[in-house]
Amino acid sequence: MTTKQILQSLTKAQKEELDKDLQKLINKLSEDDSITHGKFGEVNANLRLDNDKLLLNMTFAAIQGPDGKLIGQIINLIKFNTVDEYLDSINKSNSLSERWKKIKL
Repeated sequence: MTTKQILQSLTKAQKEELDKDLQKLINKLSEDDSITHGKFGEVNANLRLDNDKLLLNMTFAAIQGPDGKLIGQIINLIKFNTVDEYLDSINKSNSLSERWKKIKL
């Protein structure tokens, strides 16, 4: 499934939960000094929505605008069919280089 298809397939409750998680992510990134004006940042986040019924890996890109606010978008979204696939993704994320941000939501 493409990112667009995954987003379109979310229930209203899942969309609301994703929106809350995105807001938490944006708040954490806003507090982080590594994303400054004109500097692009990318974050991978593993998400569990709908009481762990929907397991996702999201890549979110952001840049700080001239007004200081973050401008961002989901650039990749992967839906996992099993908990094992999801956990494998987390293990892979943990083994990536330090340039990846690790943010707990």
